[in-house]
Amino acid sequence: RNGMQVIGLTSASNRTFVESLGCYTSVLTYDQIATLQGAVPHVYVDMSGNADVRSRLHHHLGDALKYSCAVGGTHWDAMHASARLPGPKPTLFFAPAQIKKRLVDWGSANLQQNTGAAWSAFLHRVTDPKAPWLIVNRKQGAAAIQATLLAMLDGGAMPHEGHILSF
Repeated sequence: RNGMQVIGLTSASNRTFVESLGCYTSVLTYDQIATLQGAVPHVYVDMSGNADVRSRLHHHLGDALKYSCAVGGTHWDAMHASARLPGPKPTLFFAPAQIKKRLVDWGSANLQQNTGAAWSAFLHRVTDPKAPWLIVNRKQGAAAIQATLLAMLDGGAMPHEGHILSF
C-alpha cells in the first residue's frame, strides 16, 4: 500500500463482508462519505456505478479527488448519467487499453509474468480454505436460474456467493 490508506466504500448491508476481505485499511458505508478528509488527495475506483454515490463523493472531495475511474456496475438500477461533477472527469476503465499500455511499459514477457503472478496471488487469497472470498453455487434448471437472477436483481444475493447456472 506504500503508506496509502485503501478505503472500501460499500452499502451498510455489505460492510461486514467487505471488512472480512482484509484488503482495506478501513471500510465506510455510503452514508459516511462526508467523514472522508477533504484536504487529503483521493482516488476513486467505482465498482458500483451508483451515480448518486459518485456525485456525493465528487461534491464532498472536490479538487482533493485526483482521479475517478468507473470499473463496474453492480448498482445497475442507479447508473443514470451524472451532471457535471466537481473534480476530475470520471473515466471508464477499459481492460484492453490497460493491457496495451502495460505491454508497452513492460514488454510481452514481463506482462505475462506479472499478470500470472498477480492472478496466482489473487486466486490463492480468494480460495483460501480458512476464509474464502467466494463460494461457488452451481444450479441447474429454469426455475433455479430464474430464482437466482430475481434474488440478484432484488438485492437478495449474498456478496460472497458466485453462481454457475445452466439448463
